[in-house]
Amino acid sequence: MEDINETTQRKRRTGKSSLERKYNEIYDSLKNRTEPVGTLYNSINYTTLEDLDIFIDNLNENQALFCLIEASKMAHNRNIFTIEEAELLSKSIRILKQFNDELK
Repeated sequence: MEDINETTQRKRRTGKSSLERKYNEIYDSLKNRTEPVGTLYNSINYTTLEDLDIFIDNLNENQALFCLIEASKMAHNRNIFTIEEAELLSKSIRILKQFNDELK
């Protein structure tokens, strides 16, 4: 009975465990990431969701035209359009590009 009533003192760790060190290492590498976390239309990279939000919120006319053209190219490569739709889309892009170039 005397053994049960005796309290033992718990040992305290002085350093981090290997799991904690590995977790912190991975967390730090993700926090300081500079490689893209996503790519839009195989051409627009972003490293954080905040970067993507900033790009979308500050989109200008040239960037909007570029996005439309790249999205159209991607859709064409995935065979989403019929021949007639692709022809119309191609003609529309050429007209918009010409109009955009004339404005400059």
